[in-house]
Amino acid sequence: YWDVLRARTYAQGKREMEQAQRIILKPDSVLEYSCFHEDFLTLGLAGASFSERGLSTGIPPPEFNGTNPPYRIYPNSLENALDITVHDSLVAFLDSFSHIYGGGTFSWVPVGALCNPMNVVWAVLKCNNFNPNWWVRFEDLSTTDIRFYPIPCPDPTRTANIDAAFTAAYPLPADPSTQGGMDMWYGYSAELTGACSGAGNGRLLTGLQFERNDGTTIDDAVCMQPGCHYDGADCVN
Repeated sequence: YWDVLRARTYAQGKREMEQAQRIILKPDSVLEYSCFHEDFLTLGLAGASFSERGLSTGIPPPEFNGTNPPYRIYPNSLENALDITVHDSLVAFLDSFSHIYGGGTFSWVPVGALCNPMNVVWAVLKCNNFNPNWWVRFEDLSTTDIRFYPIPCPDPTRTANIDAAFTAAYPLPADPSTQGGMDMWYGYSAELTGACSGAGNGRLLTGLQFERNDGTTIDDAVCMQPGCHYDGADCVN
């Protein structure tokens, strides 16, 4: 009983856990929602107002040729500092997730000067409906992994573990029954006739055992045919 209960609990918990992992996805970056890349560009261009303007602003400083005033370009200029401490880190952070918005369920990139991802993503996710295909049947659990956003989960032992749990959770009926299983089902006709034992009229095990006066132990059973009794081995007159 414990083995069957543990196996069924594993299957139930596995499905509920994966269902939650499919619906509850990684929060999007606040930096993406706030159009930080535009603010960063604005701040970087502001460096052109200072004497330490950098090369990556898109406005190369003129070289000193005796006519133009000298420009001092330091490696730790404002532009270089923003590139190293902010821009490079931001790009690496966003690229590490390999998707755009909604944990990868909604791919949208601002076009042109329009930048309102927070409003657009909010509207899309608010109007998104539950997909019944996300809730798989127990018999399909080992072959269908719904955790594919933002990337599929690498779980090489998943199918084997689920199949083993189902095998232990639903043992086939047998006579006698295996551990945790059920007795084999026997059908009896509505009107019992004929011999005490034989086709459809044999013993029906109760699952109990009793000890005889001589110390031997036998399985308890009842006889379905009227006028018959169980002698410890079979149904007799």
